[in-house]
Parts: sequence; C-alpha cells; structure tokens
Amino acid sequence: MSRIDDAVSRIIRVKLKSGLFDASPATGPHPDASVMSSPAARELAREAVRKSLVLLKNDGGVLPFKRSGKILVVGAGADSLPMQSGGWSLTWQGDNTKTSEYPNAETLLASMRKSLGADRVDYSADGTGVDVSKYSGVVMVAAEQPYAEMKGDITFPAPLRHSARYPQDLQALDRVSGKGVPVVTVLYSGRPVAANDLINRSDAFVAAWLPGTEGQGIVDLLFAGADDRPAYDFAGRLSFDWPAGDCLPQQGGYQFRRGYGLSLGGGSRLGRLPEAPVTMACPAESR
Repeated sequence: MSRIDDAVSRIIRVKLKSGLFDASPATGPHPDASVMSSPAARELAREAVRKSLVLLKNDGGVLPFKRSGKILVVGAGADSLPMQSGGWSLTWQGDNTKTSEYPNAETLLASMRKSLGADRVDYSADGTGVDVSKYSGVVMVAAEQPYAEMKGDITFPAPLRHSARYPQDLQALDRVSGKGVPVVTVLYSGRPVAANDLINRSDAFVAAWLPGTEGQGIVDLLFAGADDRPAYDFAGRLSFDWPAGDCLPQQGGYQFRRGYGLSLGGGSRLGRLPEAPVTMACPAESR
C-alpha cells in the first residue's frame, strides 16, 4: 500500500502543478487546452521525434539527402496521421479516424512539401507507373495500421515479418528500388518487426516507431541543412532487440541487438541481410 500511496501522490503533485485542480469561471476546471498546440509544445514534440528515430542502415552514406533535386514519396503511411500516430491517440485503438481530424499536426509528406517546396515533392501511394529516374531520391514509408493492446497482437504462430501483414508495402518498394536512385525507407511501427526484405531493398532504413504529430522531426534528419551539411544527427538507439527472422527463437536470431543505432558519417555498410520466403506458421519452439 505504501508503494501505491507514493505513486498516487506523485500523480497528484503533477496534476496540481499543471493546474488541473484550478477552477475559475473563465477557464472551468481544466487549463486552456490550446497549450498542446502552441509553438513551444510542437517544437518540443518535434525534438522528441528527432531524438527517437533509429538509423538501422545507411549504405553509401545516402543520408542526409541534399535539398536540391526532386524527391518521390511512396507509401500510404506517408500521408496518414492515424498511421503516424498509432493507438492511444484520438481513439483507444487509433482507428476509425482520418488525417483531417488532426488539425494541429503534419504528415511526413506535408512536412516535406512545406520544407522543400510542393513542386519538388511528388507522391504516389503505391509507386505504380512512376518513372523513378526523374528523381534524386525516394522516401518510402512502410507503416502498420494503428492499434493498441490486444487488437495489435501478433498471435502465435503468425510470423513477425512486416510484409506478411502488409504485402502492399513490399510491393510498392519493389516498384521503386533498384532503379539507380537512392531509396530510404521509414518504418512506422509500435514494435521491432522482421523487415530484412524491406531493408535489403533500401539504401537507408529508419525505425521511426510512431512519431505522432510532428512530421517535421523526420524531415530534420532525412534532409541536410541549407549548406548541404547535416543539421541534426541520429541519436536514437534500439531499446529492444530487433528480430532477424519471421519467428522469434528462444535464443539468438536477432538482426540488431539492443543499443544498436547508426549516426551519420559513420562510414558503415550493412550489406545484404539473410532473406527467406515468408514463414506461414512459426514452430512451437519459437514461442
């Protein structure tokens, strides 16, 4: 009980300091909610995005992209705030919502057009019929549908591979990769997932988790500053091991271990990762 009392008292102190118990005829029992969309709050959220992204691959040092040239953006998640925010957002599971219901937020696509200029950023949800050679770079967004607990579970014996649940992401990536134009894939997910097939088709790969409302935080890291030098560097590191295969073995079998994460200019080369056909059902020993 003493532990519970201590936890509750900490919560109450935070609420007192934030003014949640201050009532007045003007504001009612809660503080002005507009503070959540204030420039200061949004800038802090943008910083949080920058510091949370984990760079898993950057072969050839393709990141950051220069601001010159034209960029192709691919993937339904690139223009979806529900996918960018995930569960526990506007609704419990984060579903049954649409981008227009997030008035004080920006998708990655909107942020890129705002930062680079709308005429320099083209968008194709699935990459069909696009001449990739016209672009200096491609940004592909692979994304999970929003979920919270229970509904987002990957239940045994289902595989952990992202493209087993979202084959359209792999299909879109196949349409734009290997064309002589550098491709960076940004993955929106609430967890590490097997993604060697996506990583192999990408020159750079970023685990963006669920960045929420501030797409500009992603742009800050994908693109150089005005002088073509990195304005920011990747600081995020994995807090969980990242699976190598479709089924999670009891020991080993991880592609990236906890604490892994690249910085720009490190000169690393990941190369091709092991890739096998999709496992339809995981064996019992992988539970």
